[in-house]
Amino acid sequence: YKSICKLCPQFSKIATLEEFKWAKMCVCSRNFGFIFDGEKSSILVPFGDMLNHQRPRQTKWYYCNLTKHFIISSLSFIPGGSQVYDSYGTKCNHRFLLNYGFSVENNIDASGQCPNEVPIAFSLDSLDPLLSHKLPLWISDIGFFQTANFSGRNKEDNPNDFNAGFIWLRISAMDSEINLAAMSLLRIASCDASDWAMMIENRKILL
Repeated sequence: YKSICKLCPQFSKIATLEEFKWAKMCVCSRNFGFIFDGEKSSILVPFGDMLNHQRPRQTKWYYCNLTKHFIISSLSFIPGGSQVYDSYGTKCNHRFLLNYGFSVENNIDASGQCPNEVPIAFSLDSLDPLLSHKLPLWISDIGFFQTANFSGRNKEDNPNDFNAGFIWLRISAMDSEINLAAMSLLRIASCDASDWAMMIENRKILL
């Protein structure tokens, strides 16, 4: 709000901070993303935003650039008089609660995986004799602690978090300067965390 008012001072006369927050939350919780003339955009669709969430989805929606209509189509037979559902996507329950005000009791997708995320913070042992060697591999712009989000779908949804989490585990578990030297060379060779992924057997040992 302050950034907008700084660029456009008259905006503060249009909406107060409270009014801005109310409007932003309405848009965030009800907008539909679509492609308009080749550009990604968002729209509000009265009545269309009243459909409740259900998975697997029984409808699909899209914007038709040819007819300029927002269209919701059924994907299966829906008996007359039944409630029509939409799918808000596969999300962690904290996203459902934050964006839509509800959570899913059994949040399992069609593949049997759970998309709920659990943040895990990693830190080094201050008494580790190799602490001074590990710190250069560990400390980043966000400080001493490293955090990664893990879920039942982590490898598909958050591959960077998945790989980074195991990288930090590996650094923490290393007990020789030779291993640390090898890790340091690998870090120089590639700055992409996904390129540091360990072998599955090694990950199992760390866990």
